[in-house]
Amino acid sequence: GKWLETCSINYQERLDSIMSSDSSLREFVENNCKPCPRCKVIVSRSEGCDEISCRCGESFCYKCGKAERDCICYE
Repeated sequence: GKWLETCSINYQERLDSIMSSDSSLREFVENNCKPCPRCKVIVSRSEGCDEISCRCGESFCYKCGKAERDCICYE
């Protein structure tokens, strides 16, 4: 249903629009957020560990922004 539809959307176009339309918003996103490497939804973390589980099902490292399987931050 709606959840599966939402999880399969690629937010790259939205991310590109945000990054090109407003310099203050772009600066905030660059300094305070990471895009999911799979679906590009913007994620912000205020506390907790660096392992993020996105709603699309991807797990990624907030520190480097790479999919968990590609991250070498904690090896």
